[in-house]
Amino acid sequence: MNTFNINTFFPTPRNVIRKMLSKFNTTDLSSMTILEPSAGKGDILDYIKELYEYNRHDKPDMYAIEQDANLKFILSGKNYKVIADDFLSYSGDYLFDLIVMNPPFNTGAKHLLKAWDAMNEGHIVCLLNAETINNPYTEERKLLKTILDDNKAELEFLGNYFSASERSTETEVVMITVHKKAERKRLDFTFNAVNSEDKFHINESTLKSQIATNDVIGNMIIQYGNLKEYFVKHLEAEEGLNFFSSGLFDQYTKINDLMKSDEKAKKQRFNSFCDNTKLAIWQHVIDQIGMSRYMTHQVRENFALFIKQQGAMDFTKENVFSMIRTLIVNKDTILENAISDVFDIFTKYHKENRCHVEGWKTNDAWKVNRRIILPWYVDKSWDRNYRENYHRDSEYSDIDRVMCYITGKNFERISSIKDEIRRTRIGDSSLHYSEFFSMRCYKKGTLHLEFRDEGLWHEFNMRACANKKWLPEAEEKEWKTKKETTSQKESRPETLFFGT
Repeated sequence: MNTFNINTFFPTPRNVIRKMLSKFNTTDLSSMTILEPSAGKGDILDYIKELYEYNRHDKPDMYAIEQDANLKFILSGKNYKVIADDFLSYSGDYLFDLIVMNPPFNTGAKHLLKAWDAMNEGHIVCLLNAETINNPYTEERKLLKTILDDNKAELEFLGNYFSASERSTETEVVMITVHKKAERKRLDFTFNAVNSEDKFHINESTLKSQIATNDVIGNMIIQYGNLKEYFVKHLEAEEGLNFFSSGLFDQYTKINDLMKSDEKAKKQRFNSFCDNTKLAIWQHVIDQIGMSRYMTHQVRENFALFIKQQGAMDFTKENVFSMIRTLIVNKDTILENAISDVFDIFTKYHKENRCHVEGWKTNDAWKVNRRIILPWYVDKSWDRNYRENYHRDSEYSDIDRVMCYITGKNFERISSIKDEIRRTRIGDSSLHYSEFFSMRCYKKGTLHLEFRDEGLWHEFNMRACANKKWLPEAEEKEWKTKKETTSQKESRPETLFFGT
């Protein structure tokens, strides 16, 4: 839930950020894993990014946490990994070297205590309302003062540094810099091996049942935890290899070189492992719920960026169901965009909307004709049969996916355009039939398609032209009335994701 409060949003001025980072040189920063909780629009991370770009240093690993949906969108657009919504409830895996924070002044003590708890070993730089330190009257503030005193924190009172900022306030602020030493080895675990019966399968049936889905996601989370722990054992084994190989080789030979291992620090390797693993798990979940079967090439490219951004999110039941809800809420938009994409594939060879030098008269600029000519869609294979043109590979599936969406058929069970092309002998220009089209292949590489069902042809045109706002007013009104009547008689929402 978005609980953004503009009254507590005070972006950090650049002169304050400069002071907050003054104890770290750019070389040190470039090798760190850095978190900005309550990140806002990412002012602190932006400043760090400018530093390493200006000095041509390596890019540090930078993460953000932010509740507000609009600010999260801005952060993702800057390619920062947003790993959680609420810092106070964050319980993720990442190991940070530096937490730089400007939390809401009214809950500053709570946020700094959370940062202390989230940090395994490293530095914390935090701006607080000076009153939090000067007047420790609550148990929370007393605990914070004890921690800061025990760990020799540096306090610098800055006065009203925000008086001339983007959103000004006369609040007196204090900058706190504290280093936390490791109290325990965060990477030490005890765990049980994965039993074969603990493995899971996520599919259409389980997702239709809330109870089954909870069980499946729960098992995935347990197995992901075990996977992380085995990776820790892998890192610990490397330490043993380094120790016992000492003295066995000459001074220029390292065991890591022999194993072709990278030289990244353990924290970075562990974080990278978590990133890559979670990204793969998220993609697996999306594939298994069946959504990808209805995505055209362009939609999949856009969605891949979304998955990459979401991949940094913790793999929890709450986040998985949030992802699924997001897909379900946006499914109509995604799939209607797919119809527009295929419409463009069919019409782009017309003289008024073309990428080919000459247009084709059988294609209409405003409505796809029932018979469609697609040049360079067929190629010759070594086994005397035609094959699809490699450069058009995604477009064949795009066409069939959209027709499945409109008709409610399962993409995995149809006779596709690609299937029929591969069954056709070179030189055979007779009619062949895929699920939705009668088709002919020609040696010059041209593919002729004709809609087998007039109703599907009409519905495809109406949907595409409505999306593009091309329908004449009277025709659009008549079509929408008919569509509403039909939708009241039949409903098949699950087939959009799960097939039939």
